Amino acid sequence: MVVDDEPDTVDLVAAMLEQRGAKVVARSTSADALEVLRTATGDSIPDLLISDIGMPEEDGFDLIKQVRALGTHPVYLF
Repeated sequence: MVVDDEPDTVDLVAAMLEQRGAKVVARSTSADALEVLRTATGDSIPDLLISDIGMPEEDGFDLIKQVRALGTHPVYLF
């Protein structure tokens, strides 16, 4: 999963990962990313979370805290 409020950055990171064979879920807000993680099951659970730290409203640090608080999915955070 790639989370960034800048569309160009999301597209670039997603394209680089997809070129290496990754299946990428891209989101532009922390809230959208959390919704994906809350509802993900089976193969749809992201293995990796790459997040912008300096997003408006809810930054990447807040997102990471909330993901860890979910405690339901083993997601590697970057």
